Amino acid sequence: VVTSAAERFSTQPEDLTTRIDQEQKEVQELRRTCRIRAERIARFLLDRSDADNAGPEGIESIILTDEEGDVFKALAEMATERPDRRLLAVNITEDAVHWAIVIGESTPFPAQWLRDELLKPFGAKGGGKPPLWRGVLPAPSSVTDQFVGRFRTLPV
Repeated sequence: VVTSAAERFSTQPEDLTTRIDQEQKEVQELRRTCRIRAERIARFLLDRSDADNAGPEGIESIILTDEEGDVFKALAEMATERPDRRLLAVNITEDAVHWAIVIGESTPFPAQWLRDELLKPFGAKGGGKPPLWRGVLPAPSSVTDQFVGRFRTLPV
């Protein structure tokens, strides 16, 4: 096993643990780099939304297609930083429609309305706690516009 592992890592058996340590450090650094890049992309998308996408009562929506899960997660979490934000983010992927709802702390969180008027009619699954809820739409991406439209009727 040791000889086989040493061959895979292109090193001598006696240097194997050092080589594995180097590889683990590199993996950690790559993960850190990916997280930072996901956060930068998320920040860009949120800044663009701030400038271009607020609807009539300041309600925002961001619709993404095939975005990486790390970017979508970072976007949802970063969106909670602004206390006045009301945002629905949707990520349409090949196998699911993921959603995240942010209702900033300066607005009472309309949990009952979200459950009864938005999530239940579309069969959306998920949950969370203020200021962030997230989940999945079981329906095809064709209902995304209707889902976003319904969110835009959020009582303010």
